[in-house]
Amino acid sequence: MSLSPAHRALARVLLACVLLAPHAFAQGAPAASPPPPINISGAPPARPSAGPLPASKQAIALGHEGLKLMELGEYEQALTLFMQAEQLAHSPVFLIYQARAAWWLGRYEAALGLYQTCSDERLDEQSPVLWQQTVLEARRERARLAEVIPVIELSFAGQVRAPLRVSIRRQTGDDGALGRTSTADWPTVEQRRIKLDPGQYSITVRDGAERVVRQALRARPGSRIQARFVFPASPVKGTPRAPSPPVPSGTTKLRWGAYAAWSSGSALLIGGVVAGSMSMMLAQDVLSKCSGDVCPAEEQIRVARAQRLGRLAAAGIVSGLVGEVAGTVLWLWDRHETRLQLATQGTGLMVQGKF
Repeated sequence: MSLSPAHRALARVLLACVLLAPHAFAQGAPAASPPPPINISGAPPARPSAGPLPASKQAIALGHEGLKLMELGEYEQALTLFMQAEQLAHSPVFLIYQARAAWWLGRYEAALGLYQTCSDERLDEQSPVLWQQTVLEARRERARLAEVIPVIELSFAGQVRAPLRVSIRRQTGDDGALGRTSTADWPTVEQRRIKLDPGQYSITVRDGAERVVRQALRARPGSRIQARFVFPASPVKGTPRAPSPPVPSGTTKLRWGAYAAWSSGSALLIGGVVAGSMSMMLAQDVLSKCSGDVCPAEEQIRVARAQRLGRLAAAGIVSGLVGEVAGTVLWLWDRHETRLQLATQGTGLMVQGKF
């Protein structure tokens, strides 16, 4: 792999910065923390010996400015400058500092990707020593970061049906605001393992039967979380009927009233039917002795008697039906008294509620 004079000049300048601050690559840093920012207070200005191209000069200036911002804790701005420098002149040094800035910002997944890209740099015997050291350092730091990135194991149980749609939304602030949602479609319901940046998350899983289960969790550096999503049974089509309330034990006053109304109603119905039968038999007997519309005078008494029996039969049947209805209402009231109520409409009395 041959390097242009511009890239060799860039490598020498960055090597000088690293040699002036060797503690930046110390391996004794805590496992859960990214490498500390470089102290560049004594770094000389970039003076490459082999006249670099304008793009390389600009990349070197951006790199120095990014190092100063890293020292001040301005990791977001430093990350932007290292990205711009890498676009102007490629160097694994710019990549490793992008990864470190992303680590400090809590973007573990992005940092792992940058470390991997830096670790995959193709080197040969002509590659600068700084590049070789940077690639080795990127591999060590990536291994450290891989040990502390939060891992979430998602498992599914119950009446779950494939495919699954998993939506992961991260809380972006202390006020509970939610950031952008990432969504993935999984064709099976097998257990999955995902890696997330540290933070508070809301995970929503929707299965093939459109059932939804949600779970909130907090991912901390180095945590290993078991998230189990249990799906309920399949919903029954149609509106389910409410279970009937238990029948009150013993004989209540309402039930005694129902019994009395049914008894009196039955007696009145029977009496009305008997009176009606007698009225019809008497009327037929009278008609058999009449000629057309003319009846003998001695039959007038029997005619009046038949009429009285007919009126009595009508009254008995009507009263009996009223008694039967009243008994039924009292019985239902006794069983569903919490769901029934009486209401009047005009001169009528109604029973409202659900039976």
